[in-house]
Order: sequence, then structure tokens, then C-alpha cells
Amino acid sequence: MAAAGQPAIGADRRRRCRQNRLRSVADGGGDVVLVRWPAEEDRRGELERLGVPRLLIISSGAMIPSSVDPLQDWIRQPVERQELEARIRQLRLRACARAAPLVDDFDVLRFGGRWLRLSAVEARLMRVLISSLGEGVERDSLMAAGWTDRTPATRYALDLHILRLRRRIAEMGLEIRTIWRHGYFLEAPPTSLREGSFG
Repeated sequence: MAAAGQPAIGADRRRRCRQNRLRSVADGGGDVVLVRWPAEEDRRGELERLGVPRLLIISSGAMIPSSVDPLQDWIRQPVERQELEARIRQLRLRACARAAPLVDDFDVLRFGGRWLRLSAVEARLMRVLISSLGEGVERDSLMAAGWTDRTPATRYALDLHILRLRRRIAEMGLEIRTIWRHGYFLEAPPTSLREGSFG
């Protein structure tokens, strides 16, 4: 018989088996990380810093952490497999929705947890490239979008801005490629775990 205050051997074995089952569900995708909370708060913070989707397994009786991060969700123990799978699916969908680059209303390029302040012309060019992510955009379309408020751009001005953009966005994992004699296209990796900011 177990001493008072200590779990019985059978109960401890059941708890370990349940944790192994939970982790095996997450291993199917390998993209959503299960975190015991509050025991693994440091790990949770690191995953948040890296922009990794995470599902907090809340210990019985623990307070629920407040967060507005769409890449974080929680579930309280004991965990039912169906609910766990549903939460993981939702986190995967949210992560996919955030995977594409975005230029916001303040001309800030955001991707993979990083940001970069763009000039007005750079922002207009990037919006066009992002809207056709992975597909070619003709030079004329880029020039029309980039220089709406002044004299039409020259081919040289466009090439110069694209060269500058290439250098600035490279550290975010984004790449502008040339389609010889036609235009450009933007490539983005499926996910990015880098974090930081650029000016």
C-alpha cells in the first residue's frame, strides 16, 4: 500500500502511459508542441519566441495562462484524445494562415515572427509580389503599382528597388527571383522559426 501523500505505483504507471499517448498524437504532425503548464513555463516562453505552435496541457487545479497569441492553445488534464486532436488541428490551421508574408497598413513587412519597415515604394512592390506569391509578376505591373504618386518609373529604378528589397528581406528567409526578360516572383519557405526585428 502506498504511503499517504504518495501516488500508488499503478496510478503513476497510468499517468506515464497517458502522457505517452498524448505525445504520440502530437508526433503525427511534428509541428504542434505539447507543453506541460506551469511546469514547463520556460519551454513555453522559448517556443513562443520562436513562433512555434504549442498546446499547453494545464495541470489539474492550475490557473489558465492569459495569452492573445493565436499559436497557443490549452487543454486541461485529464485530456480526452478527440479534444486533443481537434485542438492540434486548429493550431495547425492557424500556423498555416500565418505562414505567408504580409505588409501591414504601416508598411511593415511581417513574416515568421520577424518584421521589417519598408519605404512606401518597397511596400507597394512587396504587396504585389505577395499577392502572387510563387508566381511571376511582369515588370510593367510592378512599375504601375510601385510608382502611383509620381512620374512613371524607369526599368532601372525598378531593378534598383528590387535589388535593395532582395538584400533587406534575405534574412527573413524571403527571396525575390528574376524571370529573365519578364519580371520577378517572390519565394517564401513554408515556415520560419526565426525571431527578431530589422530597421
